[in-house]
Amino acid sequence: MGGIVGGVSNAKQQKAVGSLQFQTSQHGGVIPLVYGTTRVSPNLIEYDDFQATSSSRQGGAGKGGGGGKGGGQQYKYSASVIMGVCQGPIAGIGTVWWDKNVGALSSLPAAVYVGSDGQATDPYWQTNHTAEALGYSGTATVVANNYAMGNTATLPNFSFEVHGSLSLSGTNGLDANPASIVSDFLTNPRYGAGFPAANLGDLTLYATYCQALGMMLSPSLDTQQEAQHHLSDIVKITNSAIVWSGGLLKIVPYGDQTVSGYGTTYAPSTAPIYSLDEDDFIVQESSVGTSSGVAPGGPALRSAAGPVTGGFSDDPVRVARSTPADATNSIQLECLDRSNSYNTAVVEAFDQAAIELYGVRRDSSLKARAIVDPANVGPIVAQLMLQRALLFRNTYTFRLGWKYCLLEPMDLVQITDSRLGASALTVRITAVEEDEEGTLSITAEDFFGGYSTAALYPKQAAVGYVPNWSSAPGDINAPIIFEPPAALVTGGLEIWVALSGGSNWGGAQVWISSDGNSYALAGAVTSPATQGTLIADLPSHPSPDTTDILSVDLTESNGRLVSVSAADAANLVTLCYVGGELLSYQTATLTGPNGYDLTTVYRGAYATMIMDHPAGAQFARLDGSIGRFSYPSNLIGQIIYLKFPSINIVGGGLQSLASVPVYTYMVKGTGQTSSTVVSGSYAGRPTANLVLQSYVFVTRVTFPAGLSGSRGNAATAATVATAFNIQRNNTNVGMMVFTASAATATFTMSSATIFTAGDVLTVVAPATPDATLANLAWTFMGIAQ
Repeated sequence: MGGIVGGVSNAKQQKAVGSLQFQTSQHGGVIPLVYGTTRVSPNLIEYDDFQATSSSRQGGAGKGGGGGKGGGQQYKYSASVIMGVCQGPIAGIGTVWWDKNVGALSSLPAAVYVGSDGQATDPYWQTNHTAEALGYSGTATVVANNYAMGNTATLPNFSFEVHGSLSLSGTNGLDANPASIVSDFLTNPRYGAGFPAANLGDLTLYATYCQALGMMLSPSLDTQQEAQHHLSDIVKITNSAIVWSGGLLKIVPYGDQTVSGYGTTYAPSTAPIYSLDEDDFIVQESSVGTSSGVAPGGPALRSAAGPVTGGFSDDPVRVARSTPADATNSIQLECLDRSNSYNTAVVEAFDQAAIELYGVRRDSSLKARAIVDPANVGPIVAQLMLQRALLFRNTYTFRLGWKYCLLEPMDLVQITDSRLGASALTVRITAVEEDEEGTLSITAEDFFGGYSTAALYPKQAAVGYVPNWSSAPGDINAPIIFEPPAALVTGGLEIWVALSGGSNWGGAQVWISSDGNSYALAGAVTSPATQGTLIADLPSHPSPDTTDILSVDLTESNGRLVSVSAADAANLVTLCYVGGELLSYQTATLTGPNGYDLTTVYRGAYATMIMDHPAGAQFARLDGSIGRFSYPSNLIGQIIYLKFPSINIVGGGLQSLASVPVYTYMVKGTGQTSSTVVSGSYAGRPTANLVLQSYVFVTRVTFPAGLSGSRGNAATAATVATAFNIQRNNTNVGMMVFTASAATATFTMSSATIFTAGDVLTVVAPATPDATLANLAWTFMGIAQ
């Protein structure tokens, strides 16, 4: 097909790429530990079988790119790859993203190994690459053998939706219960933190709290940091605290109200363990209190305290209070959104009253990427964080004797201090420190009851748009293929193509062949044409046609037409194609969905033939969406073959050349001005084998197949069919035929015929002359080159 779109020199041949290019291949990197279901990018851990296979493809010129001279030899690349995904075993892989494509794993020629202990080696690698074949026990992998990468040696940027550990422990079958995550993370013998299971407290209450509120998580632990940091992140998100007491690690929720949901009920204990007053607090060590038998910190000692007598002058309970003007009143969480391909989503909670009083007080955005449900989980977590930051601003400190040594963080106690004005005030202990004498230093915060619980208010979920690059575009509608008259082209010969498709159609490549076997890329059409069919017959009528109505249905292309001024219509601004005739219209009246009546029609534009057009004839508006493709003159009179593999609206999903239908077209050479290069006449009745004309060419001339545009007449019609031979250098190349009773000739020429300078064209009468045919005249139309 180099003859259609031009040959390419060897200097423009591409060289094959020598090695695979890939996204990530890191030695010694962290193997992600995935709980629940989230999106993970793999690490290339092995590849082989890299091949560059040459394929010949030439470029061409065409509207919308994809063409132009050059291109030359192309290469298609493939390789076998093994990608490490995460710590196994996993439950499986759901959605797959590669470059701009989205699909299921079945869309790829790949196999998944879930990372079981002792998992088998991939059979292909075991057979073909024994030295490199490993099972990668305990690591989930994806293996793609002889993966075709197309015309680039770059492996696509893959990422996988991993259904990881404990994905069934949550409320939705995808995310994991945080209590289960903590237990596995600390005690798993393979990848856990090495924490003794015997020292892990009962997490039942924590699990119930998370389930009742629906706070399910899907963290991907993919950074190297201390286990306590991972654990702290999970506990902070779930409104709980870590407590170490009695040789056990416990997690206690801040939740202070009964909550029911997802088949369970969380019922916290809100009864204070102790009621403490001034007789229980220790202010300072003193022999005065001991000898008198008065409890340390009592009012008798405090009232008589002085520099000489000693006693207890300090307040038994101290309060540190932060100003509400500095309290955070807006919280932003950076989450992932499963419904939007796990892209980042920001969830915000704010207190409008506090903002109006003090302005916005916002910390930097908090990363909570373990949350992948910003519609249901994110708002609860953000609201709970907001309430703690905004309301829990008092810190209480006091000291107690050793008899209260069973107190631990998260316990509730009541405190009474007359000087403070606190009477049976319930507080929550946040820290307990013991000194060498057994005195306990207690730190506590307010306990309001009900302010450590948040309700989920319905919100409209943010719906992001992620185009499916690989979605099928669908086939084109029946194309319109024609050649414009010379007045519409600039210099060369052109074929115009009107293409459109369905709602997901975004354009098409144009491939051309002269033999129906070897195709070349001529270019691309990147926007749909406004095309359709005639609803009713359009009779032949002189221009301008103010009588007939051109009724069209543009449903197939979802096209639109607009009215123009009388001057624009006369100047052919609304130029259209109808069954070979070019015309324009002035008024477009909408008659229904994509249906129009076009009136005041200027017919036969650019010397095209005014014809009758039946209902169903093809219609196209000739605007910038029409594909224009140049071709050389040696194709005139030949049949060419065209294919139009389509792409979708985001430029992906390209159809294979083999899967699309082929369309044929006879090239006429309409776009180049034809010249009267040979004309002649003969008076009288020709005798047998008479040479009626001999013509010597001084320049190269091409006659189209069928001698399109040529004319022949006789003053006296033939009695029987009579054929005159047209010869090139005494060899028959065509005929001028007068059928019985016809005074007008028809012409035959099997293919385009070229006469070069010095060639002789002769017209020879038949061996058996007709009895009546006489007084002939003819004109052969060709294209000078």
